[in-house]
Amino acid sequence: MATSAKINPVEFAHALQGFRGSETFERIGVGRRHLVSEGVKYLVEQAGAYWLAEAIASHQMWPTFRCEAADFQCWFLAVNGSRTVLWCEFKTTVIAARQLVPYTDFPLGGTTEDITRFDEKMATRLRSRDTFKLFAARNQLGGITIMLPSEY
Repeated sequence: MATSAKINPVEFAHALQGFRGSETFERIGVGRRHLVSEGVKYLVEQAGAYWLAEAIASHQMWPTFRCEAADFQCWFLAVNGSRTVLWCEFKTTVIAARQLVPYTDFPLGGTTEDITRFDEKMATRLRSRDTFKLFAARNQLGGITIMLPSEY
């Protein structure tokens, strides 16, 4: 398994853009109801970022994620040095969840913003730039399927 320290971010981002749809899915998370697409499986394996898919899956147990608005979720990741902030938005731009990760070597989503001071205004600035994005949608197993935007 590769680690993100050895990954060229430009080449890695380009490789991820090549994923379109998915024919197979891998189960993850407690209860194995959550799925990752082929592109997300490649992402977590190559970047050593299993924690990212598991973090998204773990948020699904909260009541906030049991409403109709949570049927489609946008997850954003912004990395500054070795720290990252992961947050989720539903159909609106309201932040449904956020999580600071004190250490990561994730190769994408770099920003110069001080993410320890993350708030709604920063999310607005970061949303269109300086972030890595994943989508999650309800599946027939009662969980979610996590996918790259190019796979949606």
